[in-house]
Amino acid sequence: NKNTFNTWGKVVLYCGAVIFDLGDVFVIEALDYEVSHEYYITVEATDGGSPPLSDIASVNINLTDVNDNKPVFSQEIYTTVISEDAELGKTVLTVMAEDSDGPSYNHIHYSIVDGNQGSPFTMDPLRGDLKVARQLDRERTSGYMLKVVATDNGVPPLSSSAIINIDISDVNDNPPLFSQANYSLIIQENRPKGTSILQLTVSDRDASHNGPPFTFTIVDGNEGGAFHINQQGVVVTMGVLSRKTKENYLLQAQVSDSGKPQLFSTAFISVHIIEESIYPPAVLPLDIYVSVAGDEYPGGVVGKIHATDQDIYDTLTYSLAPSASSSVDESGALFSVSASDGKIIALRPLDIGHYPLNVTVTDGRFTTPADVNVHIHQAARQALDNSIAVRFGNIAPEEFVGDYWRNFQRALRNIAGVRRSEVHLVSIQPEQGDLDVLLTLERSGSPYQSQDVVFRKLNSSAAVIEEMIGVRIVRVLQKLCAGLDCPLHFCNEVVSLDKSAMSTYSTARLSFVTPRHVRTATCQCDGGRCPVLNNLCENNPCPEGMDCVADPRDTVYSCVCPEGKKGKCS
Repeated sequence: NKNTFNTWGKVVLYCGAVIFDLGDVFVIEALDYEVSHEYYITVEATDGGSPPLSDIASVNINLTDVNDNKPVFSQEIYTTVISEDAELGKTVLTVMAEDSDGPSYNHIHYSIVDGNQGSPFTMDPLRGDLKVARQLDRERTSGYMLKVVATDNGVPPLSSSAIINIDISDVNDNPPLFSQANYSLIIQENRPKGTSILQLTVSDRDASHNGPPFTFTIVDGNEGGAFHINQQGVVVTMGVLSRKTKENYLLQAQVSDSGKPQLFSTAFISVHIIEESIYPPAVLPLDIYVSVAGDEYPGGVVGKIHATDQDIYDTLTYSLAPSASSSVDESGALFSVSASDGKIIALRPLDIGHYPLNVTVTDGRFTTPADVNVHIHQAARQALDNSIAVRFGNIAPEEFVGDYWRNFQRALRNIAGVRRSEVHLVSIQPEQGDLDVLLTLERSGSPYQSQDVVFRKLNSSAAVIEEMIGVRIVRVLQKLCAGLDCPLHFCNEVVSLDKSAMSTYSTARLSFVTPRHVRTATCQCDGGRCPVLNNLCENNPCPEGMDCVADPRDTVYSCVCPEGKKGKCS
């Protein structure tokens, strides 16, 4: 008879087995040792007779473990704080990981794999205890981020990682230090009480709660209580000093921090008293010329006042007198002057025009006024279209401005017949060791002299100008047309100013603030064919002493009497 096998209840669903007619037991679902590592199955065998007969048997199934679970830390990120003076061997914290596998594969080994530069920490491989292995120093390293790994003993082993963030807390183990161990001062006698003579600078490597505020004291050498150090570290006089009473002091200054216990350090300050100032400062007048492309100058450093004093130990202080009407407007100050070095700064945009400034320089006893004038000049399109550039050889901008510009103006007066005020410097820019000076010349009755006329005057007189000013002229530039494959006669070039690239060239008496100039060239020729060139002035058809000016739009020319010769031309 054919036998039939059945199972009791739903045990087949839990044990993951099914029994076929031949009595074979098969796995039909994934087994998991960590869920259940043994199964008890009751099997019934029934025959095909009538009535059917049956018997029951028990099947015990034991699962063996495999390493299919990695260790898992109790936290992904651990955070702790430890003092920098922690003893060696002190336990910082203990990490913990669990492995769901059975006893054969759940033995865990702990290790540090990253972030332990210099090996300040060790980890117990079995217990997971993180301990201090070397002396900590918060001032060198204020914190650590360690990566630790837990690895089981399976084959192959499985592992997981966690992060330990360690902040090192500060202890007051560094004293405050002066920037110098010794200071040497020379001050003039008869300075008023409360005069500041030295600013002490102190640093402390400890954290802020163990550093400032600092306490300053003079612990030795302060005979008569002549000096005091305030809590900002400024050494001030407590009375009027006299070199006849005492000429030299050697102060021992001490600074203490705010830590517990309080730490301190000392420095020595040598003070030599000399006679008071007997010479007033000498100041040179300063003219500042600013060239702008638009309607205003955006602001910035425009120049620097130069002052000297025959008293070699005098300290000069610069200031802008508030009575200068043009240095302020309704919305506030237009200019400021740096007290320590005399730099003149335009604080806000300036309109075209003239700004006289009343600047003073004092040595503490004497005060000298300085005559400063700021001129804002606009280089309009018409000026740029009639501009000429002169390239001077092997000279720096400041050298040209300070030593040669005035002589160059005088040369232009003689060559071009213009007054000094009619010569406008538009732009100065270095070019590979040389210097390009872009300028325009005004003339009476008309804004600017023609570019062609100015070019011929300057180009023909370059040798004379060189001799008058003492600087080599490389060339006079009407147009450059660099990088353009075009005959020079048929090249049109437009000069523009880059107002975002302003440069200041300041000397003792003169300062120029100019934008960088850029040349953009186009060619009149098209496909190798060029227009007919108007050469009417080539043979100088005008009477002697007059300039020929051709009209490029027509085949006509006009004869112009040069400036300075009105009424003398034939």
